[in-house]
Amino acid sequence: MRKIDDTQLLQLSADGVAGKDIAEIMGCSPAAVSKRLATLRRQAPPESFQRLTAKKQRFVLALADGKTKTQVRY
Repeated sequence: MRKIDDTQLLQLSADGVAGKDIAEIMGCSPAAVSKRLATLRRQAPPESFQRLTAKKQRFVLALADGKTKTQVRY
């Protein structure tokens, strides 16, 4: 079982709690907290992508998968 709860980690980070304090709360090292935060932030889509409509998001993801504009189905 993972020591670091991702939802709690993101919430504490958003609330402005320092990494060292988060590590104490979670019972792990500050390096582990920093590494997990970096991984979670890389996985999250950028804000500009989130502002797109669902149809436009599907289009962008299809292009990223290597499809051409004419191959994309909505």
